[in-house]
Amino acid sequence: MVVENQANSERERTNYTGILPTASQSLVGMANEASLDGRYKKGYSSFQDGSRAVYGPLVYRTYSQNGYTWNAGITVQNLSTQQATVNLYYYKSDGSPAGSQTNQAIAGRGMSGFVAPQNGFKGSVMITANRDIAVVVNVINDASSGDTRAIYNASSR
Repeated sequence: MVVENQANSERERTNYTGILPTASQSLVGMANEASLDGRYKKGYSSFQDGSRAVYGPLVYRTYSQNGYTWNAGITVQNLSTQQATVNLYYYKSDGSPAGSQTNQAIAGRGMSGFVAPQNGFKGSVMITANRDIAVVVNVINDASSGDTRAIYNASSR
């Protein structure tokens, strides 16, 4: 999947792929992401297993702070061979509900990307599913220099 990000003045293209390796023994992995122009690089560890409920403690959607605009993309990987139904519940920083995206279908071994449903959002997300899932959250801001990207694995605890 190719995602185009217009956060900066230059058009940036990032390739995303997902893999589900299997082996007779435990595997450990590391994922690295880099923009095609080499400016942005980030990494995260692989998942040891999935969960049917995960939490992303920091999610944005066109949220302005200190002169920068923040956004976050949420990537959900279905670890099952069967279709998963996924629900995303968003909460404001004070813990009050801020919207949801429910009954989102993801094909077996498939993945899908999500963003918070409203502009100006800063808060968290709880994601539930009827199959095991793994979730990565990409956070970006529109600064013209410096460290403008972060990534983290959503937690099942």
